[in-house]
Amino acid sequence: MRIHFVSAVIAAALIAPGAALAQTGHVDLSYTDQTYDFGGFDFEAELTSLGGQVAFDSAPIGVQIDGRYTSWGGDADSDAWSLGGHVFTRGDRWLFGGYLGYEDIQDFNVELWTGALETQFYLPNATISGVLSHSIWDGPDYEVTMLEGEYRHFINDNFTLHAGLGFGEGDIGGTDPDVWSAALGGEYLFEGMPVSVFSQYRYNNMDFSGTELEVDSLSIGVRYNWGGTLRDRSRSGAGLNRVPTVFDRFVS
Repeated sequence: MRIHFVSAVIAAALIAPGAALAQTGHVDLSYTDQTYDFGGFDFEAELTSLGGQVAFDSAPIGVQIDGRYTSWGGDADSDAWSLGGHVFTRGDRWLFGGYLGYEDIQDFNVELWTGALETQFYLPNATISGVLSHSIWDGPDYEVTMLEGEYRHFINDNFTLHAGLGFGEGDIGGTDPDVWSAALGGEYLFEGMPVSVFSQYRYNNMDFSGTELEVDSLSIGVRYNWGGTLRDRSRSGAGLNRVPTVFDRFVS
């Protein structure tokens, strides 16, 4: 049922009467291999995700909608679905906006909410992004506040590489762990085709007063795109990243 919900959101965006305003969008299928190390305790998981994003950018206000379904396999099985929205104003060189996202993790009986402030700055061959986010795990009383940045470089209009770095602090079960993350990735859109392939490595670290939770994630995927090149997506369409939740900080 979760996967049908996300599919319905994506389909509605495609066929809605105002869909002509959607400059760019995409639907993707990805696989992620994860390893965890928490004080010598090792854990593994495999994630399969179906998701999509569409942008309705009509000056002075633009909207981007994100939807995603994820199935966990490996040492533990679970399913999750998420829905989020970005509202922003965008100029030729910059973007400012806000984000609100919700995620439900089946079998964990928790709900997750994330709010964020977002900005982007456009250079001729690069996009620089910044996000200040606060995420709440409603079940156990967990919170994480993060400041993250990303540099995305365009080798050409349809080939991009990116690197990201983030720092923050959590409120996890009466402790205040330091949190940091790093990511490296890339995407290539085939010439004359609406199909791209992408990959990303992400590292998350939570330091609980000397005992560290480390998560390594390697993702690969394929994406169906509409509305122009990868550079077009960044400058005038669905170019904002989904903002991670507290749960994502633990497991992705």
